[in-house]
Amino acid sequence: MNSKKENPFINLLANILIPVFILNKTALFPGENKALIALGVALLFPIGYGLWDLIKNSKTNYFSILGLVNTLITGLFAVYALDGFWFAVKEAALPACLGIGVYITSVKGRPFIKNLIASSGMFDMELINSKSVELGSEPEINKSFLKANKLFSVSFFISAVLNFILAIYIFKPIAYEMTSSDKAVLLNGQISQMTWAGMLVISVPMVFFLGFTFYKLIQDLQLHTGLSQDEILNT
Repeated sequence: MNSKKENPFINLLANILIPVFILNKTALFPGENKALIALGVALLFPIGYGLWDLIKNSKTNYFSILGLVNTLITGLFAVYALDGFWFAVKEAALPACLGIGVYITSVKGRPFIKNLIASSGMFDMELINSKSVELGSEPEINKSFLKANKLFSVSFFISAVLNFILAIYIFKPIAYEMTSSDKAVLLNGQISQMTWAGMLVISVPMVFFLGFTFYKLIQDLQLHTGLSQDEILNT
């Protein structure tokens, strides 16, 4: 059974927009534990979406698992009101792990970016493969995908560094004299800000590097197959 294509709008809604909205409305929740209640409700959406994504797909989605673990750790850190430094470490850890995972697929000779391209239908892989067999350029084609995959992994490492710096800036020290309830409300606000800002910090370098990576990859494929850009791309 093939996994269904993910709806990017639902992904954005469940993982970013709804949690940010709820965390920003913490003051509207009743009782002394309103911050904890708001946090729990906000985390239900990304956790629920992550579990649903894992269940509906026939194969393990390691990216979904990492996202789910990251969300759960955020909740635990908030419950125990840990120092901002640990939030910064956590925010850097997710893209760093993704970068390591992508790079490892190069070491194993099964570059993630090749699977990404094949599943997306962006490139005419059947024509590329047949042409490389005809010209005997399969080793060069494989090297091109490996090089592109390593370059793509760099975007995650850059995101990790930027995420750490951003988190250090956002998670300001909370005054000791504040009540536990007020501290929790303030922390929820910081988590909300980090949720949407962190997504931008991760996505912007990724989009830039992915575009640059595809540009270099297409150049290599043209060189080793003799195909034009229009022939390589499914346009």
